[in-house]
Amino acid sequence: PFNTLTVSDGVTTIEVGCKRSGGAETVIYTIALSTGSGTYAARLMSSGTDQLTYNLYTTAARNQVWGDGTAGTQLVGGSIVVPGPPGNPTITATHSVYGRIDAPQNVAPGTYITSSPIVVTVTY
Repeated sequence: PFNTLTVSDGVTTIEVGCKRSGGAETVIYTIALSTGSGTYAARLMSSGTDQLTYNLYTTAARNQVWGDGTAGTQLVGGSIVVPGPPGNPTITATHSVYGRIDAPQNVAPGTYITSSPIVVTVTY
């Protein structure tokens, strides 16, 4: 539960995977996150008419908003070294997404959801 007087932090992960059918290759990629409901300045979750603002960040310090590279937001990038034959295994990289609901927010108890999901776009 969210205490309206205290900041609430959370973390989840995004996993990027690559598999190669040809020879070995290094795959360089970037990950963008959409606004979901709201904007990059204030993503929104709603319960009836009440709204909570939150955001998603690139680091545990929660000082860089993860977005699409516009409006002061940051992309997260990486690279995966994918071996070729034999075996052609899928190689993965994991990236943490750091969330924060700021306080104080005077809202009623309830189940808060975003009306537009966060879309993850991987470009390589």
